[in-house]
Amino acid sequence: MAPLHGVLVAIESIAEPDERHPVRAALLAVPLPIPLIPPRSRTTAPIEQTPAAREPVPRGAIITSVDGSPVTATHVVAPHKVHQLHVEARVLDWPDGADELVLRYVSRWPRTAAEVTDILIRRPAEQVEGVWAGSGEGHLILHAGAADPLSTVRFAINGAFGVGEDSTPFRVIGYDELAVRTFDALQDVITGAQTLDARILAMLAELRDARFAPDEQPAFGRLLGAVAKAAVRIIADRQFPEGSNPTEKEFQTELVKRLAMVSELEGRIVEHAWQGGGPTDISHDGIVAELKVSRTRPVTLANARDFIDQTTQYASADQRQLSILVVLDMTRKDAPPGVLSNTIGWLAPKLHALDEPDHPSRTAVVVVNGNLPVPSAWSR
Repeated sequence: MAPLHGVLVAIESIAEPDERHPVRAALLAVPLPIPLIPPRSRTTAPIEQTPAAREPVPRGAIITSVDGSPVTATHVVAPHKVHQLHVEARVLDWPDGADELVLRYVSRWPRTAAEVTDILIRRPAEQVEGVWAGSGEGHLILHAGAADPLSTVRFAINGAFGVGEDSTPFRVIGYDELAVRTFDALQDVITGAQTLDARILAMLAELRDARFAPDEQPAFGRLLGAVAKAAVRIIADRQFPEGSNPTEKEFQTELVKRLAMVSELEGRIVEHAWQGGGPTDISHDGIVAELKVSRTRPVTLANARDFIDQTTQYASADQRQLSILVVLDMTRKDAPPGVLSNTIGWLAPKLHALDEPDHPSRTAVVVVNGNLPVPSAWSR
């Protein structure tokens, strides 16, 4: 350190510019220090900054029902008819201060061809288990279908809380569209249950392939599809729960109420028409549907044959080969009932003095399970 100290003293004593030269030479003669210990790193760990908390993106699930049937795939609708929409929203993050959720069904199709009204859902009074559950009503109308009736018209579901510049976008999670196509009474059934629709479509295909009563097929297809759709909702709503004791008249009242909401029937449901010496239960464009309630014996497609003679005579009196039998099974359930497609099918009634008639009769049987316990009863 002594040589360096002397140089530093000399630097401080410089008074004239020429005096710097000997000091410079003395500084160059000072040996450099030799490091014996590695220098400590002066780098420091970066200071972690806690990101500002973000508001959760408002999101939720949307369940759209058309004419009472929840839509989970491409739904078939009648063109030129107004269809009722019921929309349920399950919102996880409803923004504070937002009074309403507006849902819009947006399509590339012009509104002159397909139209869905905006759905307004008011803010629920409170959450239930962390979910805001609300619903709204609207309408769907297909003014014109595609050239190919199997082509799908799709509506993307967009939503926002409020309107205008202050609105907050809403993100739909899960099924985020409504897909529809036009209805053909001979090839389509609208129930919302894929297996049931497949079963009924197969039954109608049997008629077409066999050219069985071709003039009756359109009305028969409409009524059978409508009955099946009503039966699905009766079961889903547990309309006739365990312990209830509905009469045949009460069953008919409930079924007719639901058939009246099926747009394909266009309101042409007749009750108690006098035919063949007695009053029919229900008829649509000449196709008869008879109703029964069973309380003592579980009903199957096989033993439902006990009920079809009356149905057949009513239909035959109007010179119809096709008819429908609907049986409400109110017997005690010792196991959960299966899907409705298990209890719908054909029966061929025996005709007087005819073993192989040229023009046989056919009855479609629909067995509707009632007297249903609550689902949790099976785990007790």
